[in-house]
Amino acid sequence: QEKLTPATGPEIEALCTEPGKDLEYRAKFEIIPEIHLKSMSEMEFKIPKAVVSDEDVEQAIEAIRKSNCDWIEVDRAAAKGDRLVFDYAGSIDGNSFDGGSAENVKMLVGSNGFLPEFEQALQGVEKGQVKNFPLNFPKDYASAQVAGKTAEFSVTVHQVSEARLPELNAEFFA
Repeated sequence: QEKLTPATGPEIEALCTEPGKDLEYRAKFEIIPEIHLKSMSEMEFKIPKAVVSDEDVEQAIEAIRKSNCDWIEVDRAAAKGDRLVFDYAGSIDGNSFDGGSAENVKMLVGSNGFLPEFEQALQGVEKGQVKNFPLNFPKDYASAQVAGKTAEFSVTVHQVSEARLPELNAEFFA
């Protein structure tokens, strides 16, 4: 009678169920609303125009090359852009701390993936070298256990590698 389109089943609440009287109840249910769409001819659309420069294309190609490079082990001091593989162990007042040690860690020199002081200490290291250095954690460091404290680190370098970018050939662009 109301021409409603229920979206859910009803919740029935009996109001009057006495014998000899009319049955009265309340039904609660969600309905699918009526939606009235405007004519497409009344709407205005703004289509953004993308401008891609040659420089944008070159940057994208270079980023793809870097993400698909091969790492070639080298026998020289580490330089910016090289990848190091190393173990480290840190202590504060002779005691280890959470997150203060790890093995076979990979770090791209100059990527700012570690604290700047830590990365600075590892610039110029070579395979097989053990480097010991102090590290001052910032006062606002995320871990309260080490924030504002100085740790002594020992790093053993296992590998120094440089990136070999893929050639710009048909295979690369396929």
